[in-house]
Amino acid sequence: MKDTTRGEDILSDVKKTFVKFELPEKKLCGVTTDRASALTGKNIGFIALLKKSINHEIISYHCIIHQEQLCAKVLEMKNVMELVIHTVNFIRSRGLNHRQFKQLLEGCGSEAEDVIYFSQVRWLSRAATLKRFCILLPEIVLFLKIKGKDTSLLENIDCLNDLAFLIDMTQMLMELSLKLQGKDQLISKLFENVETFVLKLKLLKQQLSSKVLVHFKALSERNINTIDSERYCTLILKSIDEFDTRFSDFKKEKNELDLFAHPFSIKAETVRNEFQMELIELQNNKDLKEVYKEVELLEFYKKYMSIEVFPHLCRHAIKYFSLFGSTYNCEQLFSKMKHVKTEQRNRLTGEHLTNTLRIASSNIKADIDHLCKKKQCQVSH
Repeated sequence: MKDTTRGEDILSDVKKTFVKFELPEKKLCGVTTDRASALTGKNIGFIALLKKSINHEIISYHCIIHQEQLCAKVLEMKNVMELVIHTVNFIRSRGLNHRQFKQLLEGCGSEAEDVIYFSQVRWLSRAATLKRFCILLPEIVLFLKIKGKDTSLLENIDCLNDLAFLIDMTQMLMELSLKLQGKDQLISKLFENVETFVLKLKLLKQQLSSKVLVHFKALSERNINTIDSERYCTLILKSIDEFDTRFSDFKKEKNELDLFAHPFSIKAETVRNEFQMELIELQNNKDLKEVYKEVELLEFYKKYMSIEVFPHLCRHAIKYFSLFGSTYNCEQLFSKMKHVKTEQRNRLTGEHLTNTLRIASSNIKADIDHLCKKKQCQVSH
């Protein structure tokens, strides 16, 4: 889109895409967004206008990965992050300091080569930055003292406890973020990962209140008598509340997701009327029950579930197979476009960009050797 990007502009382009690829609007079942105002505005946002323009209900929700990152901001702990960022920037942003610091690390025989920059844009950089900072903390303190800088905060017990707690929590959030990324992930599995993480947080809060640090690797290395466990429990509780609030849209769909992903576990009386008879028949089919345990969910519905016998359940499954749980594919395409569309390529046209991105995002690998054999280098022979 080269002009304005209002809700009506986005709707117009989406409608054109439907026509171009012959996509029937009646098969649209869900929209995933990053919650930009042009997309989610109450009256003139893209989703509001789209719902008015079609004749059936669709599900609209916020990207799961993006929501997880917003939940992680509750554990910002600015006192620690500002200190770490300021220290890392002092070392790395000045050439002389950086060279001298690396020389110091070599002389000390340090296990790590350098500190790592932190970037707000990169989702996983905070965990890596904090972990490396903690490993190199003695060398960092020594270097700052050589430079005549104040190191009182880096030697403060409470500050170091906060750093250890933040390292453990960001590591767990990073592991969750990695589970949510990747192509071909079902929305049911993504939400299960989030629910699992919330249960882990509840366990961590319960154990931390009893000063049990078995799951806190960095914090367990600190003196337990100096740890303010109540404060950390409050922070974990805030994270739990944030996850519950932000993922409330998905909780409304939980029963539908369970019906899709775990049809043999859900009770028939808890689902909508049109599914009840088919669900009872499915749950009492021992052959299908055994197959369900052995094959992937997609294969189970595609090969073993007959749409003639289970029409409502099959249509329900098709709907949830087609839903995107995140904007991961879009973000990945934008990253590829960033590499293709540089300032140096100022003569790149819209058509060329489209073709280049299509090649970059395709799963089909070009057989270069085969293509070269078809071409004759010397035309005269």
